Amino acid sequence: MARPKGTKNKKITREILEQGEPCKITIKCLGRVFKSEGITFDDAVNKIKISNGARALSVITITDGKTKKTKILNARHTNGLFGQGSPTMKSIHIKSVKQMLGI
Repeated sequence: MARPKGTKNKKITREILEQGEPCKITIKCLGRVFKSEGITFDDAVNKIKISNGARALSVITITDGKTKKTKILNARHTNGLFGQGSPTMKSIHIKSVKQMLGI
């Protein structure tokens, strides 16, 4: 009898992540401030939706426990992460921003 693929790993990582500090994100874009909190970086990013203004320069601040990182995102990354687009493009932009931030 085989278990469904990926169920064991997802349960373990979710339990481990819930014990740690949540990831807090603050976005400053065109004079507006958006705040979000999630278990992981991906969860926190998916909670923020920016309409009419996602194609602009933004400043992202990530607080994860003891560390605090601030970076400037160009318009393409801002639109890819927080705009209205396909889930595939969103995951590509999440991966590249994670690399930029060193997460």
